[in-house]
Amino acid sequence: MRRTSLDPEIFARAVDYRQLLMMILSDGDLKPRRGSISALSRKAGLSRSFLTEVLGKKKRLTERSASQISDALRLKSNFRSLFELLVAIEMESGRSSSTESSESDLHQKIEKMRLKILGKSRTERFKKRLQPNALSLDFFTVYAALGSIELGSTIDEILLRTQLSRSAIDRVLESMINEEWVVRRSDRYFALERAIDLDELGKNEGFINAFAQSSGELSKGARKYANDPSSFVFFTAFSIDQKTLPAMQKRLQAAILEVVDEFQDDNGSIVKRVTLGMY
Repeated sequence: MRRTSLDPEIFARAVDYRQLLMMILSDGDLKPRRGSISALSRKAGLSRSFLTEVLGKKKRLTERSASQISDALRLKSNFRSLFELLVAIEMESGRSSSTESSESDLHQKIEKMRLKILGKSRTERFKKRLQPNALSLDFFTVYAALGSIELGSTIDEILLRTQLSRSAIDRVLESMINEEWVVRRSDRYFALERAIDLDELGKNEGFINAFAQSSGELSKGARKYANDPSSFVFFTAFSIDQKTLPAMQKRLQAAILEVVDEFQDDNGSIVKRVTLGMY
């Protein structure tokens, strides 16, 4: 079997593992290609009749057979996790000892994995289609100025909150709409919920470029920022035991996020940029 190239968004929205398998075996439709079931059964070490009965809802996959199929399809980590979670939820629902809490826990894991796949899919498309500097300071500033998901913002409100030029705002909003970060209804712009994997930010070129841009801006305008009473600039260097460094980094990160969470107001009157780093 070749590695599946099914659209991640289609994959993530599969109702159950049978529908997901049917789409893989048919490249997106619900009727398997000729010979695809036989090919999968050979690669997975399962009988063709067993797979046919599974797809026909006459039999269920087990944890072991699900793993064999994942290996045969060479599913990537997140795709494999979702497939095997969908198998697990059916197994759990069929057990007499199943509890409401155990099924609820599995459902939550499934939804989180769906969001993770959808979020990564859109982030990859976003990085590929836009220019390298698209994820700039202007991008983050405009996104922050969009207000709450429910209320949204007008162009005039974004202008007031960001102090950016109209042309810069129009450019950013156009790219956001094209890549499904924002939707426009009448004269208001609404941010769409995003699923962002924080562990992957360091690998995202757009975020790295934006941080580099903000660092460069801070360096060039150091005197202006230092003299501005509304700015807070902090720098220090100190000795620390190498063994305690990871713990300090976690404490700093937690403290910063706690303060931001406390004061963040989606419909606030201004947008402030915060650039923090440790080297």
